[in-house]
Amino acid sequence: MPLYIRDNNVADLAREVQAVTKAATVTEAVRQALQHEKERVQASLCLETRLAKALDLADAMGPTVGHDSKRFMDELWEEA
Repeated sequence: MPLYIRDNNVADLAREVQAVTKAATVTEAVRQALQHEKERVQASLCLETRLAKALDLADAMGPTVGHDSKRFMDELWEEA
């Protein structure tokens, strides 16, 4: 399926990317750019997932004032 770039600014940008990356064609430059963007987004989603897990653990601990953190940490080690 062909990809048609109808926006002159986007076409110019694709040619600039081709020049700076030394891609053989504009198509190759666009392919590389899209691949890199896909990898960047996937990596950021992984970070969001890791952070969500950390927040879930913090929520499971509850308030830290008066909380027995040692007992909680011991329980975590037992689960591992």
